[in-house]
Amino acid sequence: LRPLRLQPPGHVALSFPDPRDHESTVNIRPFKATDFQQIRLQPAQVELGAFLTDDMMETLEGGDAFTAESRGRVVGAAGVAPIWEGRAAAWALLSVHIGPHFLQVHRAALRYLQVTPYRRIEATAAAAFDDGRRWLEPLGCK
Repeated sequence: LRPLRLQPPGHVALSFPDPRDHESTVNIRPFKATDFQQIRLQPAQVELGAFLTDDMMETLEGGDAFTAESRGRVVGAAGVAPIWEGRAAAWALLSVHIGPHFLQVHRAALRYLQVTPYRRIEATAAAAFDDGRRWLEPLGCK
């Protein structure tokens, strides 16, 4: 994990090199609304994608939202949306191409959780989405 450069004030871009394959480095940067259009959602999230609007993405762009990209391809985006002071809701949109990059994205999420000012972050996954539910456990969700 190494800071690359400041982007907008208060945001840091991070690089997570894959020790097995230097070409697979994942860069984490502030989310832009247009990033959503580049994500080919994993099958479990395709239905959700139909409900997401450009206005929603623009709202997320200004907050604690991050994009993961590798080799110029957006492989996911995630962040938190404030509910009220000290409480937020987590969200993640992952690409069908996330597979080889998932560990690096997971590490970025853990890093965020270590430094976030929120005391409570809530996350949900569809009951039938086993991979999503399994990911929430090591992130500290109960």
